[in-house]
Amino acid sequence: MSHWNSIIKYLLVAPVFFLLSCGEDEEVASLLEAEGFSTTIDENPSAGQELGTVNATTNLTSITFRLVSQSIAGAMEVDASSGAVIVQQESDFDFETNPTLTAIVSASDGVKTIEVDIEVTLNDVEGVITSSDFSVSVDENPDQGQVLGTLDATTDAGSLSFSVNQSQPADALFVNATTGELVVQDRLKFDFDTNPTISGVIDATNGEVTSQISVAIQLNDIDETIGFDVWSGPTLTFSKASGADPTLEANQDRISSNVFITRDNDGGAIYNAFNEATEDKATSPSGTEWAKGITANLSQLTFSTFRDALDNSPKSSPGQDLVLHLIEDDVYLDIKFDSWAQGRTDGGGFSYTRSTP
Repeated sequence: MSHWNSIIKYLLVAPVFFLLSCGEDEEVASLLEAEGFSTTIDENPSAGQELGTVNATTNLTSITFRLVSQSIAGAMEVDASSGAVIVQQESDFDFETNPTLTAIVSASDGVKTIEVDIEVTLNDVEGVITSSDFSVSVDENPDQGQVLGTLDATTDAGSLSFSVNQSQPADALFVNATTGELVVQDRLKFDFDTNPTISGVIDATNGEVTSQISVAIQLNDIDETIGFDVWSGPTLTFSKASGADPTLEANQDRISSNVFITRDNDGGAIYNAFNEATEDKATSPSGTEWAKGITANLSQLTFSTFRDALDNSPKSSPGQDLVLHLIEDDVYLDIKFDSWAQGRTDGGGFSYTRSTP
């Protein structure tokens, strides 16, 4: 009787152990499902803006999301826990450059992994530009590259680029394409006596939209002779007739006690009869230096010898505004040649009008 009891007990208990053993070794199947998305947004979104969320479910504990690839590296990123896809680099979301961006995102529950597609289509947005005309007053003779100010222009979408449409005089202005900073391109154009007002038009552009900004720069007249001894008295006209003896006082313009300007009768250039017997092409007239221009712009002038100042062509001197510097006396005067006899047989005649003390 006890033998049959043992057999009965074994038959009842054995299936339970068999079932428990099978449950511990078998892996639970994953029921993971995931779905990507496509969306359309306006170009130029903000960094961190959410584009959409990968929809995923599972019968297991949790799902982890990962960005597998994307058409524009660094444009998007995905939240590993929520599956939210967001803008990482906003400059990549530009319609003219990338009208469509794509990515592949994986969803995994530890047992199963599914890859889904993401597609973002951009709307071409024409930004509205708001701008104001630019005006400023500055002293003449600014430094090369001096900043005049920054243009007032904004846009409600995207970014602006700036360019010089025109300037008067030409090439006077330069604008930083990114910042809109307006600067002096050619300082020589910023001369009150020549151009008391600098004007121009600057284009502010966003895509296909352009706003034109008028520029007006009023120059302040600055006394450029401060610190210099300038003769600004009544003018005097000196003339040496062709064939006249250059050694005679009457045929020398004795500007100061050590500068006597005259000219030989063989058609050479002028020289300083105070300490020169004839012209030296490299240095005459001794004790002087010359520049094209007028004393009103003295601080801007570059001085050299008489021949160099006239590009080695004294015969071209009539009609040109020149400034003469008497080096030892350290004074400056305006001078303009009225005539210049040409040729070695012309007798060396010349005349000019100059300022006096």
